[in-house]
Amino acid sequence: MKKIKDLHNNQLSNVDTQFIVKETDIKETKNNKSYLFLNVQDTTGTITAKIWNYDSNQKAQYINTGDVLSATVNASEYNGTTSLVINDFDILDDIDKDRFIPSAPLSEADLKSKIYQIIDLIENETLHAITISIIDNHAKKFFTQPAATSMHHEYKGGLAFHIFTMLQAANHYIKIYPFLNQDLMYAGIILHDLGKVVEINDYIDTSKTIKGELLGHINIVNEFINESLIKPNSYGDILIETMTEKDEDLVTELKHIILSHHGELEWGSNVTPRTPEAQIIHYIDQIDAKMMMFQKAFSQIDEGLTSKVFGVHNNKLYKREI
Repeated sequence: MKKIKDLHNNQLSNVDTQFIVKETDIKETKNNKSYLFLNVQDTTGTITAKIWNYDSNQKAQYINTGDVLSATVNASEYNGTTSLVINDFDILDDIDKDRFIPSAPLSEADLKSKIYQIIDLIENETLHAITISIIDNHAKKFFTQPAATSMHHEYKGGLAFHIFTMLQAANHYIKIYPFLNQDLMYAGIILHDLGKVVEINDYIDTSKTIKGELLGHINIVNEFINESLIKPNSYGDILIETMTEKDEDLVTELKHIILSHHGELEWGSNVTPRTPEAQIIHYIDQIDAKMMMFQKAFSQIDEGLTSKVFGVHNNKLYKREI
């Protein structure tokens, strides 16, 4: 039984494998024949797959996101990218789907402990209250949610691990550039992607929800912040009634970090960064995402060139010999 890692950069025929379906889409060939496009995953990686003649393949029409398939496949490389053709398959019932889902390098308990420790370091009472109330309201899903649907940190606990890694980087930049506001750095990083607890279904079905498609995680986080200001928190306080003018300005800056963290308007930001905290959080976010793409691609080969990685200039990446 081959793992997905074994299929990359290989020409193989009639190989047995098992994986979980992360994405499905019905597409057409140049000859107007339909086929089922799949993005599939196991603990060793992800790969795309196709099932030809979808219209006449009744069994294929029952495949849904989150199904586990036991399949016989061909693996081939085209234009630098390995993909599969599924020759035959069975949908497995009553199976532990977590067996096919990679998880963050840190446990859920460790991530929770480390992130709450950082929240405790936020000194401004308003920023602290906003951050803790939003995290508490979404903690059940936050610590298992992926950070993305396919590009990076797309595994169980990926969102919390992405935020934890960014916080580690932020600690260094705060020391290098002392004019950075630590409270805004911590609150902005912890909250910048929190909308993904609503945008993405869950760590098994990483497709987007209706709110995710129509609003996007940036606008969802902005809603979380507004809600935290007008609803009583764990202390019974309604923040908007107790905020000073300075607090209001800090909340505006926090929202600016959220709204601008994609950097450019064409990349999905509502505005472009105009504060040092917003600018550097955008860069830290980009660095962590790109490095995770390298790590993911490198995990699928021993050395040499990877398949093309769309998120890194659609290049084959080079892994040197250890």
